[in-house]
Formats: sequence, structure tokens, C-alpha cells
Amino acid sequence: MLNFTIGLVYSSLISFAAYKKSSLNISDFLAAIALGTAIYFFGGLWFFNIMIAFLCPPVF
Repeated sequence: MLNFTIGLVYSSLISFAAYKKSSLNISDFLAAIALGTAIYFFGGLWFFNIMIAFLCPPVF
């Protein structure tokens, strides 16, 4: 249950930041939370970090 909670919190924070930058609309925001939580819950931090590195390009 702890992995689910951690995944939900991390996914919510990252998705909220993207939503505030107008990179996501509300349906994308909710889908990102669901997908991020599931990836963290089933795959752990390693797979979650790979997803973040792939989906969030560096900002210079």
C-alpha cells in the first residue's frame, strides 16, 4: 500500500506542474496520475524514473 501512496503523490506533483505550465489539459492530467501511479506501484522507482526521463525533457 505504501508504493501506491508514494506513486500517487509523486505522479500528482509532476502532473500538477505540467498542468500549471499548460502542457496538459484536465483529461491528460488525470491520465498521467493514473499511469504514473500504476507504473510506480507495479514497477517501482526504477521504472518510474525511466518514465519521467522519457516524458520530461530537460529545460535549459
